[in-house]
Amino acid sequence: MANLKGYYYLYVVFILAIAMNHTAMAREPSSRAVKGAYWPSYTGFPASAINTSLFTHLYYAFLVPNNVSLWFDISNSTALTLWNFTSTVSGKNPLAKTLVSIGGAGADLDTFSQMASKKSWRESFIDSSIEVARKYGFDGIDLDWEFPQNSTDMENLGYLLYEWRAAVQEEAKTTAVVRSYPVDSINRNLDWVNALTYDYHGSWDTNATGTLAGFVHYSYSGTSWITYDDVKSTTVKIAYVEALGLRGYFFWAVNDDLDWKIPRI
Repeated sequence: MANLKGYYYLYVVFILAIAMNHTAMAREPSSRAVKGAYWPSYTGFPASAINTSLFTHLYYAFLVPNNVSLWFDISNSTALTLWNFTSTVSGKNPLAKTLVSIGGAGADLDTFSQMASKKSWRESFIDSSIEVARKYGFDGIDLDWEFPQNSTDMENLGYLLYEWRAAVQEEAKTTAVVRSYPVDSINRNLDWVNALTYDYHGSWDTNATGTLAGFVHYSYSGTSWITYDDVKSTTVKIAYVEALGLRGYFFWAVNDDLDWKIPRI
């Protein structure tokens, strides 16, 4: 343990970790040991410097709710930090789970006591926590309430945990729903289907650049991402269509192909 800088705390306290992924709702036991650590978002230590291969779970520390609304007010800078954490961890180690940790030693005890003391306040807190976790790509939620002060707090904590788990399970029912088209009717009544492989994201997504399609040609200018198709990228896409034995292709829009190059490929 030589050359350790600072202090490392091994938490063996009541940490609530609620899984946000749809398949984990049954809380099946796992033979894989949890190897977790907290990443203090305020220290300047970049998430990219974490050796994610050594961990099963990494916690973003910390978020705290507004002491009046009990919702989480996420500033633009915090939003970028949240996105950077989850995307960096998942990019380096897709098996590592990210959890957003709520509270911490510096959090106001009265805020948590107040939140847990009334059902409507608990609902506001729970709904906002799930929204934040889902929006910024976290796999779960962690509660670091340091600490419930009395028997009333402990009783209310019990209510909070029951309601939190129920809300996560209910939310998963809606976000897990896969759009199901009437395949039998489509197969019987249409000659073919044009699959739209763009417009998954656009100007309405204000927090992050979205993946556009399986094959893209791109460039950049400073911090601006530029994506477009040219003859080379379109040739690759058409070859992919042919390799799959699909009926054909379509593109948007005919007036953008000034030299009629696409139909000549």
